[in-house]
Amino acid sequence: MEKIELTVLERTSLGSGASGRYRRQGKIPAILYGHGDPKSLLVDELSIGKILKKHGGKNAILSLKVGSEEETAIIRDIQRASISRKMLHIDFQRISLTERITANIPIEIIGASEAVKEGGILITMMHLIEVECLPMEIPDSIKADISVLKAIGDSIHASQLLLPEGVILKTSPTAAVVTVQPPEEEEVVAPAETPIEGTESQEPEVIAKGKEKEEGAEGTEEPQKKDATSKDKVAPKEKGKEKGKEKGKEKGK
Repeated sequence: MEKIELTVLERTSLGSGASGRYRRQGKIPAILYGHGDPKSLLVDELSIGKILKKHGGKNAILSLKVGSEEETAIIRDIQRASISRKMLHIDFQRISLTERITANIPIEIIGASEAVKEGGILITMMHLIEVECLPMEIPDSIKADISVLKAIGDSIHASQLLLPEGVILKTSPTAAVVTVQPPEEEEVVAPAETPIEGTESQEPEVIAKGKEKEEGAEGTEEPQKKDATSKDKVAPKEKGKEKGKEKGKEKGK
């Protein structure tokens, strides 16, 4: 892997207000740390955008030219706006070409799987794998050959990936990279049952029984209430009439 030159500027004004002004001018605020004192920098948005697209993305080895000085660095983090995805801030880390570093390498799927041809669904579990190596030995990608997936349920684990010489796996060896799952079964909807002639469905019977109970309740409870109230009302009147007749007889005598 070759070193890519990138001219940057030292940042003199700090704070959120200054950062906004720089971004409107096409300059991305950045910081350089590791192996020395940190430096606040400004990076041209178009220049860093081309490097990310053409030269290995974050794993590109950069030769940062800061005035008369030159710093070897790698991109460790890029902060982006949540909606527009524009770059807001970049973290650079100083590195030594003679010291091993860790890097996240993209996984490239190659080959054809018999299990997939038979209807299985290929599921990618990991898109990046972490490795350790010298900066100039960072691979552009790690290939995963899915031709070894012969049956549904087969998987490729991180330990099965072929790494270049000098590159050490840092991801867990048992981590699944790709797997073949069975095809999703379509849900079968059972057809509605047609009632046989001469039979009655259960639903009308339940409704009929419910109606009979309601009618029976009305027929038994209401007459009892009427009888009870009529006796209470008629009895006092009859007693009054009897008393009147007795008083009339006494006056006639």
